[in-house]
Amino acid sequence: LFRYVQRAGGDAEPCDGCSLPYALALAGDFRGAAEVWGAIGFPFEQALELADVGEPEAAAEAIAILDRVGARPAAARVRDRVRRRHEN
Repeated sequence: LFRYVQRAGGDAEPCDGCSLPYALALAGDFRGAAEVWGAIGFPFEQALELADVGEPEAAAEAIAILDRVGARPAAARVRDRVRRRHEN
């Protein structure tokens, strides 16, 4: 829940007992969190973290993963975010 609060712009920090990928993401290490999610077989979560890295290569990897797992709405959101970044 804290991770979604953070994604929505709220303040959230790792809590006691927080699992590793969540703790990494809440601490701002989105790439580290993505690596853990990928290693334990959760590609959707891996892609969401990659999308938050803020680099074009990471966003492209996130989109590829989301397309591969059939998460079309999530892939569309990442594509839209990338387009908005390039417009600014």
